[in-house]
Amino acid sequence: MPSGPIRDVALDATLRAAVVRGGTALGREPVVEVISDDLRIKSRRQRTGTAVLFLVDSSGSMGLNQRMSAAKGATLSLLNDAYQRRDRVGLAVFRGQEAAIVLPFTSSVDLAERKLAELPTGGRTPVGAGLLLAQRMFIEEERRRPKMNRLLVLISDGKANVANQGDDPMAELRTICQAWQPKDARRVVIDPESGLVRFSRARRLAEWLQAEYLHLDELTAAGVAGAVSIILKRAAT
Repeated sequence: MPSGPIRDVALDATLRAAVVRGGTALGREPVVEVISDDLRIKSRRQRTGTAVLFLVDSSGSMGLNQRMSAAKGATLSLLNDAYQRRDRVGLAVFRGQEAAIVLPFTSSVDLAERKLAELPTGGRTPVGAGLLLAQRMFIEEERRRPKMNRLLVLISDGKANVANQGDDPMAELRTICQAWQPKDARRVVIDPESGLVRFSRARRLAEWLQAEYLHLDELTAAGVAGAVSIILKRAAT
């Protein structure tokens, strides 16, 4: 219903309102009578973008069986998918004893691709530090762009072996995961673990994080992008 000056009349909705009111004159040909109370205007909504953070495990275990190469390929596909949607993308990694921002949230997918190609692999796996950094990045992005949706794409085998405090990395990781709230960001975990023996740590990590779970071996790069496209659509609603 219009609440001020009438602009951009919604013809189909206006005609429906007139017909429902009974404004149809029957003769040789039916005629719909439209009065001012029938007028409807178009309501336009601008798409809310998504801040997509790629959190990539670049520890030593990711060097096994070409996991890092596969993870980079999937991430590049996802970066391009996010770019086509005009979303903002960020890139962070964790390895050794800490996590680091490789690229703050940006609309430049070319820069993100260059940074990703240069990522080294090696060291231990501080998954908890990566998730804590992701939280800080989302908080800062929300301050700058409060209307944007948020999506975390975590690529890791989930083998946490470094704790920020204490001597039980997995217990600490579970606590960090459980501190995430649904409003913080939607989450997806992509598991690159391969080989005959698999420990399913990434699946457990996804459960703790209340995240969607995808397995890299079961999907091509295009398949991964398609699956995350669905999550991006959900995050935008």
